[in-house]
Amino acid sequence: MLRYFAQIKPQDVLILYVIEQNAAILIRHETNENGQDSIIIESFETSPATEHVLAADNALQWDFPGRSVRLSLAEFNDKNLQETLASFLERASMESIHSLQAQARKAGRAVSELRDTSDPALITQMLMAILEAIGNFAKVPTLRKRVRDDVNLLEAASLPWRRLPFWLVLRVAAHRQLGIALGQSGRACYKLLMSIFFANLLQDATTFLLATVKDRTKSIRLINEINKPEPEPEPEPELIVTLRTKLCRRMVKIDREKIHLQTHKDAFESFFNNAAPTIKSSIEFANSSLCRISME
Repeated sequence: MLRYFAQIKPQDVLILYVIEQNAAILIRHETNENGQDSIIIESFETSPATEHVLAADNALQWDFPGRSVRLSLAEFNDKNLQETLASFLERASMESIHSLQAQARKAGRAVSELRDTSDPALITQMLMAILEAIGNFAKVPTLRKRVRDDVNLLEAASLPWRRLPFWLVLRVAAHRQLGIALGQSGRACYKLLMSIFFANLLQDATTFLLATVKDRTKSIRLINEINKPEPEPEPEPELIVTLRTKLCRRMVKIDREKIHLQTHKDAFESFFNNAAPTIKSSIEFANSSLCRISME
């Protein structure tokens, strides 16, 4: 971690996911209009409590970051600070604290509730308060996101299924970095970046579906020849349809939004024109594959 601390350059962002503390830290090197360098450290919670997820009718409204601190470059480059910070984050990533874990009462005693998320206070409150005492509070642009999550209890599973917190960490980091670097165009660039990701996912998922259907068709023929019961029905393509629809809607929104861009418009147009053929190809591949599957 010390090596990465030393390598942070302007416009870089270092993403630290502190798993056991249910928190993430973004560290970036910022240069202001006067040419002064500083380090911005931001923290936020990565997975909401089960209670909040179950109580929400729709997506949760979250503001990122939860807290931010500014250190001068000299303060951040202090060897003792970096060594202490690296050691603290390493231990915090591996060790959970009983008092910060969700609690439940069983047989009249308080026990850790492993099916719920931990309180990120060790990072978002204690660590950030210490860093703020060394540096000062940083007023940074706030990013508001609609955070969707699920708490699904599966049979024979000790823990409920939850959405991957690290996926939220990556999305927030990308969205914030693009927004800070490109201003208004950053939001559109983030949406286009996610569209590229969904296009690749659609391509891979469709390819997998085709291969699965082909293998199952061969298995059914073989089973029929030896008079054994048929295997389970082939996978349904509804998820492919949902992903394709989501991608198409996103592209329509981006196409509308790019008209109103006021900064970095030419750069975004170039980015869009380079990415659009790949996205279009994935959608067309999904369409043709779904038609082929429906005809078999």
